[in-house]
Amino acid sequence: MAYEDQSISEGIAKEIEAIARNFLSNGDIARTDTVAPFTHYTLYRTSIIFTDIHQRTYSRSADEAAKTINRLLNALGERWKAAGKR
Repeated sequence: MAYEDQSISEGIAKEIEAIARNFLSNGDIARTDTVAPFTHYTLYRTSIIFTDIHQRTYSRSADEAAKTINRLLNALGERWKAAGKR
């Protein structure tokens, strides 16, 4: 990946992490039915970006961002598991 692409990816990942943090802190987790299924892939890729940053730089903020994204992925996963039960 070229440096420019990496910079763009990291910038987008930071915006997604801010949205995830806001989503989790506002108690909107009960509204996960409004989240499209393809969102999981975006969150997954964002977690990978932050994990990569953490592994390269030992950045605590990147580690925390990856954990935030993973908490949201877990919450969304629970929602989809519940949707499959009848």
